[in-house]
Amino acid sequence: MIRSICAAAIAAGALFCSGGATAQSAVLYGLLDASGSRVKPVGVDVHYWQLDSGNLQRSFIGLRGSEDLGGGLRAVFRLESYLRVDFGAAGRADGDGFWAREASVGLS
Repeated sequence: MIRSICAAAIAAGALFCSGGATAQSAVLYGLLDASGSRVKPVGVDVHYWQLDSGNLQRSFIGLRGSEDLGGGLRAVFRLESYLRVDFGAAGRADGDGFWAREASVGLS
């Protein structure tokens, strides 16, 4: 799943940063919230490392941009997906769509 997230981000970056119209803009952004801890279960003499995701805020990746259409009109878009860093998966839970956080397009 993490490969598909990376592939989508690279493809989107290549698409929106390629040559062509010079009045376009696109930004890749996001937030990763992950923490690691050393855990010792009760009654066991073994410690293990644990990775947790989203202890303070949910992790996400986003792509937003705009395109000048001329005459003072701009097309704008925003695509955002939640990420589960500990599992390397998209969404808040299984079954959540990739762009479940936000997927919008409009005119400005």
